[in-house]
Amino acid sequence: MRTWIVKEYETFQMPANAWPEEAVRRFVRLHGKRFDVQAPTLFNGHQWQIKPEGYVGRVPLSDEFCLVIEPKVGIRSLFRMLEYAYDLGCFYDQEVPVGAIDTLLQSLAIVLAERVTARARRGLYRAYEPRHEALPLVRERIDLAGQARRPWQVAVPCHYQEHTDDVLENQALACALRLILRSGICDERAQPRVRRSYQAVHALLPERSLAGADLAGIALNRLNADYQPMLALCRFFLDHLGAEHLAGERDMLPFLIDMPALFERFVGRWLKQHLHDGWQVREQETLDIARYDDGTALRFRADVVIRRAGCSRPWCVLDTKYKAADKIVESDLHQVVSYAKAYGAGQAVLVYPEPPPLAQATVGSVTVRFLTFDLAQEIESVGETFKRALLGQQMVDSGVAG
Repeated sequence: MRTWIVKEYETFQMPANAWPEEAVRRFVRLHGKRFDVQAPTLFNGHQWQIKPEGYVGRVPLSDEFCLVIEPKVGIRSLFRMLEYAYDLGCFYDQEVPVGAIDTLLQSLAIVLAERVTARARRGLYRAYEPRHEALPLVRERIDLAGQARRPWQVAVPCHYQEHTDDVLENQALACALRLILRSGICDERAQPRVRRSYQAVHALLPERSLAGADLAGIALNRLNADYQPMLALCRFFLDHLGAEHLAGERDMLPFLIDMPALFERFVGRWLKQHLHDGWQVREQETLDIARYDDGTALRFRADVVIRRAGCSRPWCVLDTKYKAADKIVESDLHQVVSYAKAYGAGQAVLVYPEPPPLAQATVGSVTVRFLTFDLAQEIESVGETFKRALLGQQMVDSGVAG
């Protein structure tokens, strides 16, 4: 399979006769919202124009061609963003040894595979799961209502608890490793390591495919605490590995990271970890504005809401914008001011990955500031600069920031 490499937000051109019509229709059906696709015309030299809209990763164009979209930010910065966004912690002790998106994904797959293999050697996590089944002998509690409905049945319906390793934690490992094996992101060196790891859990593959959101409710305890980084990696792969693939000699799943969503999640998690005493940070806080006749609500959902500890009224509403900040978009300003007024905050902040052209603006009673979390530099030092700008130097010096 031939691979084409472009940078995030760059336009990729493909000759009209190189992209079969069936492959075009399939691509637009699956990824039309993630890419701007322009048909060949006289004005573009009879070339297909394909522009990724904020996504990085790899996606098959046909059975013969694969498009790899490299991020604008450095791989090291992307790696740190993933650590914060998925609560991975510093799980990789060495410097990031990769320089491209494909090798980064493969490195993450190897880390997951090695951790799963190590845990399987010690024994997978087991828990008591409720079961309901008709059994030849009574086990634990009889289902009296079920027995009464079928008194002629020889087998006895029972409610019981089974100590099993067929639990969501292990099902997630099996799902993620299976997707990785089908994705094509692993080379001949990494593929056997991932396959050995999958063999340890493949019997626990659930009947239905899991999504990253399915793992959010897993409760950790002293017996499965070491699953935390593995589940974080599983959630990352389940979030970004596509469920569809193109027919051909080998499976090739699209692997696309939504960079605006990742930037939003990263900034919120970074603030949660670095604003301590005196502050409360909440992500994706919703506010009901009105209700429809059917009872559903019209809502605002702010990226980040910051309060002083003990105060119910927000101090600041923050919205992330993963885009070039050469010009402030009026609709972005309208949005964040509306959020600030609705939530009752006097401060509103728009956060960009590049320096914006304005420092602040005042709209009625709301002060809007335009700040940078510069992903082109080292994350931690830039983060401290961002925090000082967010809180104000006087508050930092007074020790209120924590």
